[in-house]
Amino acid sequence: MPENFTSGTFGEPNADIQQFHDYREIPHNGAEYSKLYSVISGQRKLFLKAVNPEDGKTTENLSRLQREYDLFERFYGNEHIARCIAWRNDPQVGHCIVMEYIDGENLSDYLAKSPSGRERKRILNELLDAVEFIHRHQVVHNDLKPENILITHNGHNVKLIDFGYADGDFSSDKATGGTKAYASPELLERNETNGQSDIYSIGFIIRALFPHRYKLIVRKCQRKNAKRRYKTASNIGKAIKRHDFGIMLSGILVAVCVILLAMLCTKNSKPINLPLPIEEHHDTIVEINVDSTENSPQTEPQPAEPEEKHPEVFQPADEEHSVQTEPKQTQSSAINLDSIHRYYYDLYDKYERELKAGIADGSIKYMEFAEKYYQLFASDLYCLKQKMLPDDRDLSDDFEKDYMAVYGMLTSKFSVIISNLPSYDVVKDKHVRDSLNQRLDILRKQVMDKQLELRNCK
Repeated sequence: MPENFTSGTFGEPNADIQQFHDYREIPHNGAEYSKLYSVISGQRKLFLKAVNPEDGKTTENLSRLQREYDLFERFYGNEHIARCIAWRNDPQVGHCIVMEYIDGENLSDYLAKSPSGRERKRILNELLDAVEFIHRHQVVHNDLKPENILITHNGHNVKLIDFGYADGDFSSDKATGGTKAYASPELLERNETNGQSDIYSIGFIIRALFPHRYKLIVRKCQRKNAKRRYKTASNIGKAIKRHDFGIMLSGILVAVCVILLAMLCTKNSKPINLPLPIEEHHDTIVEINVDSTENSPQTEPQPAEPEEKHPEVFQPADEEHSVQTEPKQTQSSAINLDSIHRYYYDLYDKYERELKAGIADGSIKYMEFAEKYYQLFASDLYCLKQKMLPDDRDLSDDFEKDYMAVYGMLTSKFSVIISNLPSYDVVKDKHVRDSLNQRLDILRKQVMDKQLELRNCK
């Protein structure tokens, strides 16, 4: 058995634990019936968890502390659970549990330092491993929360602590409390708890680690009916792996499709002619005009169509560079794709400015509203394409391929902006949610109206 037992490793202490000195009380957010101290034993630090004499229930609290020690003894062998060393009647603090010293900080303080996504994923996996371990030993923690999850300074490893409210199938003295903000419905109602009660609390921890990801997984963790939650902590880990694999696969497929479309467009398209000054244009080149300007004598000026005003959320932030007129398509033996791309990007810039302005001023706070804005953009982009689509079949095939490549790039830019917004399912207040739903209904109708207009775009 290893001799050292510092944070992150296990083994029996080689110092004489009968000789303790330098007692220091440690603030902690655990059960109120206990107090935590650090002590020096030989050349090593230890933790002592003792009864809180100020609580006034010495006999009852001593029984709870003894039960916690009995539970703690079962967990030897998992590196992500704080190590219990001995039960001791200490001359200075009385009966106490002797535990390994953990040099670290709780999960809330660690997350305030903005660790990377990879670090967050590793911490979640280590926590799930620890919870799976205690459940296999027929123990329910009943108080899983960020304050009871320590992250070591050396290695940033998880250490699960504080089993003051835990209980097991073998224990006749069942748990009597927990932390209300993280407790499952059955624990709050003082009903019988099991491993799925801890699954409910894990949902809060996943949300703290990944505020904008795994929403469906969190939702299943926190079903009111315990039977509809994940059965085990390992099932949560498998669900997260499936989710991540699906996201990765989707990204690869989208990238491959965009690359293939771009390759096909490059391979099959006819030579692309850059715009020349009007006096140098050859008969085989036709410029597609968007704006009625003094330098384009080939077409009559097009009257500007009125800008469609979207209700409430979608007021334009800046209309200086908005598309003023619809491009007029004419047949040609070649397509000036550079000119066409300008129309697409002008439209994207208009929508991007309005979306970012809405996010900045707070009128667009949730992903659901931004997604409707994305759908309006996609509809307008498609309509713009239809109005420029050549009648010539050979040209229209190349035109479609080019459009799909540009569409993929522009919509992915929108997705990046939208992905940083939270979903409004985090809103708990019913009146606020009702108001949000009413606004969403307006936007849904607006999107449907826009889609109905597509048949008249050509």
